[in-house]
Amino acid sequence: MARKSLRKKLKKPKNVILIITEGETEEAYLEGFRQDSRSNGKFTIQLKNPPDSDCGSLLDYCFRTMDFYKLDVLHGDRVFCVCDSPDKFTDEIRKNLQKAQEKGVELILTNPCIELWFLLHYKKISNSISSNNAINGLTKYIPDYLKGSRYDTYSKLKPKTEDALKNVKTVEIKGQITQMIPNPGTNMNKLVILLRELINNKR
Repeated sequence: MARKSLRKKLKKPKNVILIITEGETEEAYLEGFRQDSRSNGKFTIQLKNPPDSDCGSLLDYCFRTMDFYKLDVLHGDRVFCVCDSPDKFTDEIRKNLQKAQEKGVELILTNPCIELWFLLHYKKISNSISSNNAINGLTKYIPDYLKGSRYDTYSKLKPKTEDALKNVKTVEIKGQITQMIPNPGTNMNKLVILLRELINNKR
């Protein structure tokens, strides 16, 4: 039934922004953007969080979902895959990265984890940081933050988004990702800038 409902939505004249996320943490954060952008008349945002969370599997899921719903990036649809940077790029990931370029899937990576992006809302980060330290650092500003939950991070971080977009400049990953990214590193700002434009009806 869910597929049938989504298929009906995709038949509307709006372009679709499909976002595949690694986990509930990313999905819950991006859901806030989706809710705030509902008044946009040109785009609709669809979020999906499949059970397999490794980078290679997520990219493969992107390709299958694009094909199933006949999304067309050449005619305005956008497809993003949001996940933590893998420990290493396997042959499967490299193969899927090549396919992602061919199909127009945009990979959004954060090294070591999404909490780096969250922490950038409060401070600049220039030295290598572990996932545990990123999470612990974030709890200094959001004491009740819980990794892997549907915690409403978006509402907490929204007032400080401009700070994050400034602080990310020293760790920003630009261009198409074809290899391991440094720690710390992220291109999450690319997706956030797009979603803010949708909210403000600038697209």
